[in-house]
Amino acid sequence: MVRVFQLLDSKVSWVLLFISGLCCAVSMFLITADVVGRYFFNSPIPGTLEVTEFMLCMIVFGGLTYLEIRGEHVRILLICSRLSAKAQFVLSVFAKGLGFLFFGLMTWQTFRNALHSFIIQEATWGEVSVPLWIGKSFIFLGCLMLTLHLLGSFWLDVFGRERGETGGEVKGGAG
Repeated sequence: MVRVFQLLDSKVSWVLLFISGLCCAVSMFLITADVVGRYFFNSPIPGTLEVTEFMLCMIVFGGLTYLEIRGEHVRILLICSRLSAKAQFVLSVFAKGLGFLFFGLMTWQTFRNALHSFIIQEATWGEVSVPLWIGKSFIFLGCLMLTLHLLGSFWLDVFGRERGETGGEVKGGAG
């Protein structure tokens, strides 16, 4: 059961990371083409601002869970490295618990926000109308995945330790 959760967690995180990277590449290409079109041909690409703003939420929230799985989030190593292994473990469990609570609340609120945006068919104003519910749904999905990962990792750290399982390890990563 634990391995199934970790495998699903890592696979969905990879998909979100891929979408995030794809959005980053498309945004870079679009902005570059817009600048070239604006300054060399006096013809900017309509809707560049709206589309890149839309993709920004996908870029930011797509990689959150993957970074946590790999242990790449910002940590205060200067202080933590001087503590004992047990104190580091307690701080890690505490941070995962707080992260779970915070992102759990964010998941709940971003779901409500995305649902409301979908119901009213909210879209951007500008040269190109972009539906905002898609980006807001992606924010919800990113928060949901991180919340589920933190819950699973917290659970394994607290209750799976006696069986030799840890919450942060998925294919060589640390959380």
